[in-house]
Amino acid sequence: MGEVVGQFAATYLLPSDPWNEYGLYVESLNYPASDAGGYAQSITAGVQALQAELEWMASHCATPPAVVLAGHSQGAQVILTALAPGSEIKFGGGFYPTLSAKARSMVRAVVVWGDPTWKAGQVWNSPDSVATGQGILARGQASLDYLSAEYRSWGWPQGSTNPNPQWVPKIRSYCYAKDWACQAGAPIDNQIHSSYKGYMSDPRAFVRHMMTDFS
Repeated sequence: MGEVVGQFAATYLLPSDPWNEYGLYVESLNYPASDAGGYAQSITAGVQALQAELEWMASHCATPPAVVLAGHSQGAQVILTALAPGSEIKFGGGFYPTLSAKARSMVRAVVVWGDPTWKAGQVWNSPDSVATGQGILARGQASLDYLSAEYRSWGWPQGSTNPNPQWVPKIRSYCYAKDWACQAGAPIDNQIHSSYKGYMSDPRAFVRHMMTDFS
């Protein structure tokens, strides 16, 4: 699961959370999560595994579950590529399939940290993320547009006092300054890249908001 996502799960899955009374299941995605020479193969394996899992739940669960996805670094890239596959070429050639409408509708919240495909200026970037730059494998515009259009809910953002509802992104992405993965050109410093685990209050509040304030 990794340190960052593991810490998120530890702070997010509390007995006091209102959704726990309905049952909650935590699953780590089974894929290589390898670096260097096997990176492209690992991404493809992860995307295929996640898409298969979401489609299985969509087709086998009498009541579709509310799904929260969380990923750090390569895991972040896997999640967002699985959700918006149309312009993403998989290892060995060809494009990933698009998730069914039912599978997409199950996704209630997505939290990613240190995403190599990060790009400044996206509506789902956290307010405290760096405001410029892009990741070492910056995501293409077609994929960004798809994520923006497909993964959103109608309602009010956290803390909004505006009486008028609006589209609220289901995705929250965090990128710290000098994180080499989401800030191409930064020195490789895994201390910064892994430091998200010390800041879980905002992602926790975001997921709570998306799980309880939207139907």
